[in-house]
Amino acid sequence: MPRDLLVLLADGDIHSGEALGNALDISRAAVCKQVKKLTELGVNVTSIKGLGYQLAFPIELLDSTEIKSSLHFDVDSLISKIDVHWSIASTNSYCLDVIKHNNRSGYVCLAENQFAGRGRRGREWISALAGGVNLSLSWQFAGGAEVLEGFSLAIAIAIADTLSDVYSLHDAKLKWPNDILWGNKKIGGVLIEVVGEAGGPCSVVIGIGINVRASGLSQREIEQPWTDLYSALGRDVSRNKLVASLLNCLVPLLQHYEQEGFAAFHKNWKKYDAFLDGQVVVHHGGSDCIEGVARGISRSGELLLEVDGCRRAFKSGEVSLRRA
Repeated sequence: MPRDLLVLLADGDIHSGEALGNALDISRAAVCKQVKKLTELGVNVTSIKGLGYQLAFPIELLDSTEIKSSLHFDVDSLISKIDVHWSIASTNSYCLDVIKHNNRSGYVCLAENQFAGRGRRGREWISALAGGVNLSLSWQFAGGAEVLEGFSLAIAIAIADTLSDVYSLHDAKLKWPNDILWGNKKIGGVLIEVVGEAGGPCSVVIGIGINVRASGLSQREIEQPWTDLYSALGRDVSRNKLVASLLNCLVPLLQHYEQEGFAAFHKNWKKYDAFLDGQVVVHHGGSDCIEGVARGISRSGELLLEVDGCRRAFKSGEVSLRRA
C-alpha cells in the first residue's frame, strides 16, 4: 500500500514526479506505479502533463495525537489507547484479537483501509481509502450480555445525536436497528460484537463505519443506496475531529448504560425513526416476508409492526427492513 505517497500528496498541491521520487527514494517510474496503485484503491489522483500529480481534493489522514487533543478530559482518561492502522482486515476483528490478549476497556482501533470490513448479518462493509471513519471501541461490562438489551440502538442514537448537535445534520434518520441515513441513503452503520457469558462479565466491541467523503466508491459497489457527510453537509469534515466527537458522546453513554439501560434512550428513537408509521416489509428469517405498519420500538428495543390490527415484536438480528 503506497501510504508514504498519499502522505506527500495529501495537501492537495501539485507535486512533480521528480520531487516525489526524491522524497520516497524511488525512481519516477516507480512513482508512476505507486500512483496507479492509489488510483486502483479509489483515490482520485490526477496526472498533470509537465507538472506532476495532484489529488482531486486534500485528504486529512487519521492521527491519534490529533484525536486525543479534541477529547474531553474525562473521556480521555477512560481511553486506554488509540491505534491508527494504514490497512487491516477489519477494525472489529483486530479489536476482538486485542481483547483476547489484553482485556481492557477503552481501546480504540482505527484504519484508513479495511480489506475485509464487516457489517450486520455477515454483510461486507465497503469503505473508501481515507474517505471515512472505520472505528472500533472495546468496553467491559460487569453485568454480562443480558444488560445490553437495545444496546446497538442506543449507539445509533448517540451517533445521530453527534451528527445533529455537532455538525447540524438535523435531518439524519435511523433505520432499525442501527443504520444511519440521510435522504433515505445510508451514511453509516453499527456492528456490535460481544465476548463473554450472558450472566457474567463481558467485553463489547462497538464497530462504527461512517462515510465522510467517499468519492472513491461507485454506487454499484454497495448493495443499497448510500451517501457521505460531504454530500449531506456540502463541506469537508475533519475525520480526526469526527472521531473525537463520537468518542466524546459514546464514552459517557458506556459509563452509565449498565445502570440506566435502553430505557434512558427509548424516547429519543422516535425523532430519528425513518420508518415510523410507514408501510414496510420485514424479511423474517429466510424467505418469510411480513408486511405491515412500523409502530416504532418497544422499551427493550424490539421493532413493533402492526399486522392486520395486531402488533408483533421483532428482535434485533432476525429481520431486514425495507420500505414497502
